[in-house]
Amino acid sequence: RARGGDWSSDVCSSDLFSENFDTSVLANCDYVFFYPGFMNHATYYKAMSFIRTNQLKFGYIGKTNIDLVELEIIDELEKGRL
Repeated sequence: RARGGDWSSDVCSSDLFSENFDTSVLANCDYVFFYPGFMNHATYYKAMSFIRTNQLKFGYIGKTNIDLVELEIIDELEKGRL
């Protein structure tokens, strides 16, 4: 947290395990990060369709350890990839 500051209040998470999820949860996001390991294809394509249509910035999370996930997100944001 020292590296990224206290931005946890600006982060929300959602499990998108079902293709029936409401895409409006993504509407107010500046960035969307995916951990696609437990997502089915229909859910992924639904989310990506919304993201592309609304030109949202997105990235993928490859780690499962919360501390490593935090570092991965910070690195992506600092690199300006998104």
